[in-house]
Amino acid sequence: MAYSDRITVLHALANTLKRAGITDKVTIIAKAKVPIVKFVTTHGYFPVDISINQENGVEAGRVVSGFLFEMPALRALVFVAKAFLSQRSMNEVFSGGLGSYSIVCLAMSFLQMHPKIRRGEIDPSRNLGVLVMEFFEFYGIYFNYHEVGISLRDGGTYFSKARRGWMDYKQSLLSIEDPADISKLPYLYARCGAEQITSWSSKRYLQRVVQYRARTADIRRRTRHHDGGRIHES
Repeated sequence: MAYSDRITVLHALANTLKRAGITDKVTIIAKAKVPIVKFVTTHGYFPVDISINQENGVEAGRVVSGFLFEMPALRALVFVAKAFLSQRSMNEVFSGGLGSYSIVCLAMSFLQMHPKIRRGEIDPSRNLGVLVMEFFEFYGIYFNYHEVGISLRDGGTYFSKARRGWMDYKQSLLSIEDPADISKLPYLYARCGAEQITSWSSKRYLQRVVQYRARTADIRRRTRHHDGGRIHES
């Protein structure tokens, strides 16, 4: 469907929603890469986003459901992250925030790559408090956005953005390979590539995934009994 036709359909949908009394205020985000209709329901005040002709939407839903089945702790971690971002008005993609899909991907990658979870030493569902703190610590302080991309396929990996040719973009951009589709995500670039980093102990590269800084020594001491998803060279 052409862009102009898509916008026309969204305007018609917005008018239908208001006439049906489902909502009294509708916002159309027409200039986003994926144009959407945003509204809050009159009954229950549920926030809703609707897009059209997004063929990978159904498959993405299946992928997320599979992640939730595989890692039950994911649900709680995503809820906390979404609430944290919503309180700071950082949850809207069109304004530069993170949407639900990217939050799911970040949280799932964190759980996949956490060394104690990978080794079966802890039950994520029984360590949610520590994992939440380590999630924010990892992505807020340590993760190397300039050089590292995230893949959730085949149990989770990190990969070199340079080796995939992704360094042509802004180097600080968060890069996630879409687990449901090889096409680009609305707000992340997600191209496939053959080169993958598959081991926590891969030398010369994965040691740069985290960048330790002296000012975070107190945080590391508070969580010294957990690895925090950090990568250690063997």
